[in-house]
Amino acid sequence: MNFDLAEVETSIEKLLSSHLTLKEISNNTGVSESILKKLSSGEQSISNAKFATVESLYSCYLENNESINNFINEGEDLKHIKLPKKVLGLIEDIDKTIQYMQHDKKLSLKVDVKDVYKVGREGEVSLLEKLISINDIIGLGVKEEGEYLTAKEPYRLIVNTKIDKSITKLRDFTVRFDKQKLIYTLKKLKNEGNQIYIVNTKECTKNIGVYFKKGNENQYINTNYGYIEGFESEFFYIEYI
Repeated sequence: MNFDLAEVETSIEKLLSSHLTLKEISNNTGVSESILKKLSSGEQSISNAKFATVESLYSCYLENNESINNFINEGEDLKHIKLPKKVLGLIEDIDKTIQYMQHDKKLSLKVDVKDVYKVGREGEVSLLEKLISINDIIGLGVKEEGEYLTAKEPYRLIVNTKIDKSITKLRDFTVRFDKQKLIYTLKKLKNEGNQIYIVNTKECTKNIGVYFKKGNENQYINTNYGYIEGFESEFFYIEYI
């Protein structure tokens, strides 16, 4: 493969900031998510990465360049769309807390591994999917004060990640949050005339709601209702070993 280094670096930057998650890029290229995170954050420069890493990432860009460039062009068109400050604030708080959980491992979470079944029209029961799930309260704005952890407000973290087979032993897991993809999707929804708002729940937590313009909701969710609450839960996933 012939390289124009400047073109390659620009292409890889586009890949890392695209609609593809780091997990998807890692699965496609074999490059670990820890390296991808360093490259995407600027902690490590692309020019200093191993040749095999650069080659794999550039190949991934070439395979997906049409969808990546469409995403970038659409993102440029959405730059003028402003989300409510409270929504952006909640997203930022969630992102900081998830990062804290990844690095410090001081927050414990209840994790379930379960089979989900569906009931057919004749009452027959069949397996729908297997999930690794979290439905637990965490604290936003976590701070260490002496021996204690404090938080400014509670948040119900709901994550459902499909798995291919049953897990007999769970050694470790990490929650990931695709913040940029959530912001892009919310801007796209607002641009289409849908309403984005903060939901104050009965248990004194907050989440993100979307009220869909009539006839528009079925593009995103399979529901007879015109709204969805906890929209951000679609942008969490669990990595496990």
